[in-house]
Amino acid sequence: MATEQGPSTVDAIPVSSVKLLFVELGVGYDQHGQDVTAAAMRACRDAISSNSIPAFHRGMLS
Repeated sequence: MATEQGPSTVDAIPVSSVKLLFVELGVGYDQHGQDVTAAAMRACRDAISSNSIPAFHRGMLS
């Protein structure tokens, strides 16, 4: 059974115009309190403190 789909948003953007600027990953957990808000805040704090900016390494931003 074949389904026909139109181009997705990602497919519609030319690859040459897409540039990766920021990569931020973080991990947060709240073992004892089981508070998802506290865990999310820790994950955001972790991501901000250990970010990577690949554009600076490749010289894309000048």
